[in-house]
Amino acid sequence: MNSRLPLLENTQTAAVGRHGRRPAFLAERVAQSRYFFFDPSMDSGAKLTIPCGGCERCSANYLVSRESFRYFALEYVAEGHGYFTCNGQTTKLQPGILFGYAPGNAHVISTSAEQPLLKYFLDFSGPRSRSIFRSLPLNEGGTAWIRQPHAIRDLFQQIVDAGQEPRDLSQKLCSSLFEVLLLRIEQNAMRPEDAKCRAFETYARASYELRTGFRTLRSTADLAQKLMITPAYLARLFQRYANASPHKTLMGIKMAEAASLLVGTGASVTHAAAYVGFSDPYHFSRVFKSYYGSAPAHFRAHPRSSAAHNRPVALDPHS
Repeated sequence: MNSRLPLLENTQTAAVGRHGRRPAFLAERVAQSRYFFFDPSMDSGAKLTIPCGGCERCSANYLVSRESFRYFALEYVAEGHGYFTCNGQTTKLQPGILFGYAPGNAHVISTSAEQPLLKYFLDFSGPRSRSIFRSLPLNEGGTAWIRQPHAIRDLFQQIVDAGQEPRDLSQKLCSSLFEVLLLRIEQNAMRPEDAKCRAFETYARASYELRTGFRTLRSTADLAQKLMITPAYLARLFQRYANASPHKTLMGIKMAEAASLLVGTGASVTHAAAYVGFSDPYHFSRVFKSYYGSAPAHFRAHPRSSAAHNRPVALDPHS
């Protein structure tokens, strides 16, 4: 599991709800997981509630086959491959695919044994849930391709994080983030014919390589060479699908990981630099400061005082 993915827990401990019992509707054959649960009756007046959500790394023999499900559900593939069958149509699952099903929809979800799925899911209910589900840009098979996968994945992760916080506002925060997620999905969903074009397939592979191999990638030229395309074509793909250069995307991933390491573990600047692929800690410090507006040592010691600067700024493409 690469470091850009969420920290998952053992299923036996993570799959226990707030009342100490594992909900019967959770899938079996899960290797690792993170879940949160809310009692829908605690917010019975709400037009939308999210009773459950989480992130699952599937076991090699993972299989879900249901004639129906009690909630509306939305799932997102972050890693791996598998298959989803709904409404008589079967879709091959891979990173960047969103899929959903409603009460009364018979469905089957399976994983590749060689590349097991890592997926997020959110279950939702309430008076608005049916209209929300109908407005989702899913095709007849209940799936959609996402143009900027990281934006959707990050929102799923934020919802899971919020759901696990033992605070009174967690449930409302999850619902609010879900509304943002719906807007992001509307913004980033693509038509099947666009998603299946060779250009997007190349971009999706490039984006995946950036996010899983960011530690060893020295430059986007190395990535272009690995994909057997020109750097200019790689730049056009990212401008078309991500509205950002591949260099800025790569540096953003490296700097975000370094910031998490500095603040979360108290790592030294030298260690953080080496971890994200910088052999020269001084060069790393210059890039970090240009990105966050604060030197890494100061950022580590005073993360809250650096919060005002904790927004990406334009990077020198030659940094």
